[in-house]
Amino acid sequence: MTTVVVDASVLVAAVLSSDPHFAAASGFLEHCLASDVALAVPTLARVEVACALSRRSGDPTTTLDLVTSLFADRGLTEQAVDAPLAAVAARAGSTLGLRGADACYLALAVLLDAPLITLDRELIARAGGITPAAWLRLHFGERAGD
Repeated sequence: MTTVVVDASVLVAAVLSSDPHFAAASGFLEHCLASDVALAVPTLARVEVACALSRRSGDPTTTLDLVTSLFADRGLTEQAVDAPLAAVAARAGSTLGLRGADACYLALAVLLDAPLITLDRELIARAGGITPAAWLRLHFGERAGD
């Protein structure tokens, strides 16, 4: 089974139909679910997604229900940000000049030897992340809503 680490930017875009990356992000998640691709996230992803969606909607109750459903329905595997992951994140983040949360996603990708799927241009430029559409093209030859 292939494993990928998914950044919160992809998860947020996948549930907001108004997001310019909605088609690519939601298509990516659907394809992974159908293709037995494991989706891994650090535990802080739940917090990042909930806060980003709540800020946009202004409705925390609906947002929390949506996030709970997203994490359950998409088969996301949460990995604790424990001491070993935090050590890798601190080293990578300080070396590459990343934000703290972004460094945790990168550290998880390093520890799992998995690609980091993101819509964050900084993670792509500084940490070798790849967009959902680009990853699908590389692995399945599909465009998935560039």
